[in-house]
Amino acid sequence: MSQTIKQKPVERKLKGVADIVFCIDASGSMKPCLKGLKDHIEKFLDGLCSNQQIASLSWRLGIVAHDAERFYILDFTSDLDRFKGALKKIKPGGNEYTLPALDWSLDFPWNENAHKIVIAFTDEPLEDGYNPDFQASKKDALFEKIKNLRCMVYFVGPECPVYKEIEKLPRCFFVPINEQADFFQVGFEQVLERIGKTLSGSVAAAAQVPRGKSAKDIYNIKQEIKVIKI
Repeated sequence: MSQTIKQKPVERKLKGVADIVFCIDASGSMKPCLKGLKDHIEKFLDGLCSNQQIASLSWRLGIVAHDAERFYILDFTSDLDRFKGALKKIKPGGNEYTLPALDWSLDFPWNENAHKIVIAFTDEPLEDGYNPDFQASKKDALFEKIKNLRCMVYFVGPECPVYKEIEKLPRCFFVPINEQADFFQVGFEQVLERIGKTLSGSVAAAAQVPRGKSAKDIYNIKQEIKVIKI
């Protein structure tokens, strides 16, 4: 009688470089929950270090925290303590400027062939943010830029027509919230799982190569925004 010996599957560890930018709403309406959101992001960092499948990746982390007058910027770093210290420097300010901030997140100096990831949080729909018609006017160019860069966007925010369009883009996800407390219900385990699936396989690896050059600062707001390096 022949017997089939089933071997325990070998867990595949991903290799390569992953660049992640956190695009954080730092508007006045975020004041009640901003500290809690920062703490929640730190839990994500703990997950990066403990997740056996993706721990072998070389990580770099950046921040764009925004309101309509100032952007807090942390350039890419692999120093987790520096990243956590930068989070603490972000203070709530004016109104949301979500789509231009997402655009600036895409303009980070990604490593060549890096897996590009943007994780965005906002508590207001686009129509309640700063100059919503202006923001919406360039959404098609912004979404095309996401596709050209082959960037994974994980967007957490209230439902509105423009935000929901993000989930139609390749490798992108939209997580709807109804209130600020929902930020803390976002399961980063799910985010890590999706990152792992997105980064696995030769097709996904090859897909990180940009399809072409994309214009930077497509909203042309560089002269209007105060940049605070953190």
